[in-house]
Amino acid sequence: MRPWLIRFVLGVVWAYVVVTSVVPYRYGTYLAPLLALALVACVVLRVDLRPAAPWVLALLAVGLMGLAVGLWHHNPGARPTITIFVVEPVVIGLLLGSLWQLPGHRRTIVSALDTALVSAVVLGVALYAVKRGGGTMPSFLVDPAYSAVDTTGATLRTNFQGFNSLAFLAPYAMARGVQARRTSFTWRTVLVCAAVLGVVLSGRRMFYLTVPAVTVLGILCLALLMRRFLRRPIQRRQVVAFVGSLAIATVVTAAVVAVVALSPMQAVSRTAGQVTVSTHNDVRTNQSRHFVDAIRESPIWGHGSGAVVPGHIRDLDRPWAYELTYHSILFDFGILGSLVLLAWTLWMAWRLWGLVRAGDTLATAVSAGWVGVLLASVYDPYLLKIDGMWMVFIPYGLAVAAACQSRAPHVDHTSVAVP
Repeated sequence: MRPWLIRFVLGVVWAYVVVTSVVPYRYGTYLAPLLALALVACVVLRVDLRPAAPWVLALLAVGLMGLAVGLWHHNPGARPTITIFVVEPVVIGLLLGSLWQLPGHRRTIVSALDTALVSAVVLGVALYAVKRGGGTMPSFLVDPAYSAVDTTGATLRTNFQGFNSLAFLAPYAMARGVQARRTSFTWRTVLVCAAVLGVVLSGRRMFYLTVPAVTVLGILCLALLMRRFLRRPIQRRQVVAFVGSLAIATVVTAAVVAVVALSPMQAVSRTAGQVTVSTHNDVRTNQSRHFVDAIRESPIWGHGSGAVVPGHIRDLDRPWAYELTYHSILFDFGILGSLVLLAWTLWMAWRLWGLVRAGDTLATAVSAGWVGVLLASVYDPYLLKIDGMWMVFIPYGLAVAAACQSRAPHVDHTSVAVP
């Protein structure tokens, strides 16, 4: 293999994850051709794309079916969504699904995810601090349209899009804090601090539900419920170390929030308010009713990609865009396409569970992030854009690797711990 080409591919993947996590919606047009070039480089390197191809072709078939139905119905978003449902799943799916064959891929994934988490939270803290001081963030870092900060209500609120990645990265960091055996206590504490601080500053109640739920359930499964199924269950000292990291993270979060956003007493009340404020949202409830009515009109094939829900438009510029991800998928692609996506998800879960059982700490952390983003996507569209596709295709790459390793049992990478 050519080392410089390998470094190029790994560098593009690292940049894709970090940039789209920290500054989403700013540089996607530049990253897209780089991802395509990285896939071409994989072909030059003679990376075997066949293991990743079957499910990618299934996703392509769903996308093409949605496009055909959408064009037949003259959906306004049929052509604009070609990249989301056709091009990007193929390019990103083949690239990340084949990345495991390159030396250094695991270290690249870990570095990218860690860097993305810490950088996004640091930028979010800076946004709060600058806004409190009456300034503005540079537009190349934070889109002015997504730089709003509000500390006057019952919760901290911001539309800073860099916090979107916390849907994956916060549960991922928590799992790293619990199980990463070859990671220092200091770095694990940094990751846990970043996760807790980011969730508090994001002001997103869904994160307050998903991140603790995934963390607690993960600890119970790894330490108690699934212990007899695991070859390397976590030890008591690992849980104790995680609790210590979490305690430090709580203190650090309270201090930082008090400095960059609120007075000390306000910090306590507003942080508590993020937990106690009702999660009921009439806008999404109303949206759900419209979706259910529309899905009944074409349950098998759906309405095609880029369709608009009759009687409900959320965004005049993109009337086909909605928050309810799974309603939208069923509405667009019907039962047929949704079953393919469900089968893909279940296959990934099965393969990742095999890695978790084998004690693969990277797979465990990535699985936690994947579950977190799948839950958070119930109410927000984190996945249906180039900035969020890595959240499902990094797990997909690990699942493909597990499938290939199961066919070649003499090749065992599952014991490699996260650095």
